[in-house]
Amino acid sequence: MHFKLRLIGNRVGIILPNGLLKKHNLHVGDHLICNDSNNSITLNMANPIKKYSLRDLVARSQPHKSTKEDNQWLSMKDTGKEVVW
Repeated sequence: MHFKLRLIGNRVGIILPNGLLKKHNLHVGDHLICNDSNNSITLNMANPIKKYSLRDLVARSQPHKSTKEDNQWLSMKDTGKEVVW
């Protein structure tokens, strides 16, 4: 993508297209981090939104050791319309 530097008030800026903003879930007021190297500038989201699948979350979870209370609760008989998976 090509962007043109524009005068915005007494500053210079670039205009980002709506499609790019939507793709990265960016909104007015969000913060970006600017990395400057010899002949390039990169913009990164300061607080990117992480999306995880259920499989990723389960894989990252810690094994749970059942307590006596957990086992009592799990062994209780249904008293209403509870659903046990």
